Formats: sequence, structure tokens, C-alpha cells
Amino acid sequence: VTASERVTLGDHTIYATALSSLLIPPEVAQLHGIVRSAQRIVVNVTVLETNNPAAARVSGTGTNLLAQQLPLEFAEVREQGAIYYLASIITNEKDTIRFKLQVLPAGAAKPAALQFERSYFPKE
Repeated sequence: VTASERVTLGDHTIYATALSSLLIPPEVAQLHGIVRSAQRIVVNVTVLETNNPAAARVSGTGTNLLAQQLPLEFAEVREQGAIYYLASIITNEKDTIRFKLQVLPAGAAKPAALQFERSYFPKE
């Protein structure tokens, strides 16, 4: 399992990753309204067009081992020449989440699909 997923769609390269919110420094989390918690997972999507940040529409779901589908609501963040999309979900126990994302870069004719899974072991 890689730390980041990557897919190419024409001139666009799309990166996606999911990580514990505790890995985000407190000041960065506060700046972007991210709740830091052992049970909160953050999904981060970045789109580049010829190595430059690009806007996109991002949607998706996470599905846990009990087959419960968790909707992801992405917020766009723009700062210092970067554009990225953040969403979070909560898991209260050891779990494996299967992520399915749809990313439609601005100007692209069709969306890219990304699928990956991550296992989490929240601290008690």
C-alpha cells in the first residue's frame, strides 16, 4: 500500500491520500477548521495540470468493513500557490476503509476515478 495514490487524466495528475488527523500540525488544523482526533481520518486530494495547481470537483465515499458507506464532503483550500481538497470521516475502532473518489479537473471532459484502501488503528 502506497502513501499516496496517483492517476493521470490527460494533462492532469491527481494525487489522493488519507491519513490520521493527528498527523496534521495543530496550527494548520486550526487554520483550516480540521478537528484533530485519534478517530478522525482526513482525505487530501491535489490536482496538477502540467505541474501547476488546478481546480476540480471532488466527491467520494469511504466504506468500512461493516459495508457502511460514509460520504466525503470535500472543501477546497487555496493557499500560497496551492489548491487542495480536504474531507474527513470518523472511525471509532480498528477498521479498513475503502475509498472511492471521483475527480473532475476544470476543463476535463470526464472525471477520473481513484480507489484505494487504508487500515486504521486509533489509539484508545
